[in-house]
Amino acid sequence: VGTFLVELTERLPRAVAAGFAPLVAHLGGRSHAIRSGIIGAAASLLHRAYGEGGGPGSDGSGTSAAAATGDPAAALARLRTKQHLLDLLVERAYDTSAFTRARALHAWAALADRGSLPLGHWLCVTRLAADRLEDRAALVRRAALGLLQALMLYNPFGPVLPAGSFDASLAQFEARLAEAEGGRGGGAEDRPEAAAKWGAGAIKVEADGTAAGADAAARAAAEAAAADEMVDALVAGDDAEDDAQPSQEEEEEEEGAPQPAPQDANAEQLRALVASLRTASAFARALTAALPTVVQLLGSATLSDVTEALSLLVCARKFELDGAEAALRRVLPLAFSREQGIPGAVVSAVEDLRLAGRGADAGAAGLVDLAVGASLGELAALEEVVGRLLAVPAGGTEADARARPAVVRALWA
Repeated sequence: VGTFLVELTERLPRAVAAGFAPLVAHLGGRSHAIRSGIIGAAASLLHRAYGEGGGPGSDGSGTSAAAATGDPAAALARLRTKQHLLDLLVERAYDTSAFTRARALHAWAALADRGSLPLGHWLCVTRLAADRLEDRAALVRRAALGLLQALMLYNPFGPVLPAGSFDASLAQFEARLAEAEGGRGGGAEDRPEAAAKWGAGAIKVEADGTAAGADAAARAAAEAAAADEMVDALVAGDDAEDDAQPSQEEEEEEEGAPQPAPQDANAEQLRALVASLRTASAFARALTAALPTVVQLLGSATLSDVTEALSLLVCARKFELDGAEAALRRVLPLAFSREQGIPGAVVSAVEDLRLAGRGADAGAAGLVDLAVGASLGELAALEEVVGRLLAVPAGGTEADARARPAVVRALWA
């Protein structure tokens, strides 16, 4: 039944969306397979029925009937239904069955992969995944590690995630926003409503693992989507101004029409950009806060914990996450592990981060950086890793080693 629900939702999302309410009652049933199937169906609905592809009243072109008719009541009902599905996925991450908890985390990862995860929920889902890293079931821990990696790979904030760079940009644009608002006759401190809307709680989502606060989270998601649209408009604004100069006739026709103040439009765009930068900074810090727990999983007796944690740390280093470099040093002692596959994974990680795509001098410098400030145990592990990199495969030559001869010559220098 659970598999059938997922397949049916993929093929007929409108039909399932219209009759989804009776399925919610089965979330209190004893069968974890049916609960997991309902979770999968909800994730599919969020992408196909309530995502970019349109709603239950979609005409097939991606435009819902509510949007076409401009019915505000239908649009509000659609938004609340979407928020209910999102809250359902958050709630089921704490299900009594480990299989259902893992299915909920996989559903979040699928939404991030398919571009259907709302901007206002990135922080909520990141903290949810970090919390599930300490789950008692290895199945759930592996799903949480995979979800954190998916959130980094498909994040909407940029190719690198250092919190310091976001904070620097945030301070710059906050100053510009204060200047723009001051030019209108008052700063943010003179307008408490604007400060409350665009302050630290501008994008606030309930993250307590329950379905409470659905209306507040719906408003937050709507504000986040509007902010995202205004940021896109800000980026494309300069090009549009150059390409769309009005003619003299158009200017004469529009002289009598009321025009929005340029300062007001600029302030709205700056508010949207500031809100997005705040979300990006909080997202990067939430990922950094999860790294100590990931490092602890390197010492787990479960093989999947070690391999997935190692993969996540490599991904975090590529995104230049704060604390990732120090966390990777804790990986080196795993070169002495007796578990099959782990020493090879450590060598591959060092090769990927220090040698791949680099010249001989840069690769040698990357290996030397690992030795700077290393403890005695880390130096011994680094010696083992370099020895494996320099090892010549049976029947091969030095050119077949994972570390090229040019890197070896650079290391001698």
